[in-house]
Amino acid sequence: DSLDECIRGLKFKKIEDEGTREFGYQSEDTDLLRNIPTLEKTITKEVQDFNDKVMNHITPVKLTRSWATKFSPGEEGEIHIHQNSSYSFVLYLDSGSSIQFQKWTKDELWKPKSENYNIFNMTSYDMPIEKGKLVIFLSSTPHKILKVEGDKDRYSIAGNYIVTDLGDFKIV
Repeated sequence: DSLDECIRGLKFKKIEDEGTREFGYQSEDTDLLRNIPTLEKTITKEVQDFNDKVMNHITPVKLTRSWATKFSPGEEGEIHIHQNSSYSFVLYLDSGSSIQFQKWTKDELWKPKSENYNIFNMTSYDMPIEKGKLVIFLSSTPHKILKVEGDKDRYSIAGNYIVTDLGDFKIV
């Protein structure tokens, strides 16, 4: 509850595309988790586990940015990716609209059928969310926030991590 109050009390700015369309709000603070060290430690452990156990890498991860989002009823997010990062996460503070993962590829030469669809074998995949759900994904995965239904704002915390062992690249 204190985390909810903290996030709802932040200063937010409108997220806009190059035109005038609005896509919700992002916190002005883009280093949010540094102020919540227990949560930063927990999410970093989960992202490191994703890196180690799902991606099968043996490199450490490092948080680069974190922020809060707010979407009001009727608002939705535009399809986007997170550049300059390896992994991204979203921690949902409210239930509500789903996150949708998509492919930005040309039609496949083959059209496999799957018994069950997931974020790896889909054209688009709507992942339902609930309060407290942490979603970790490759930053290069196209995704969007589906339209917020109901009469309440939906808040989340999001951020990016990089893999820190990139050979000749110097990461500060």
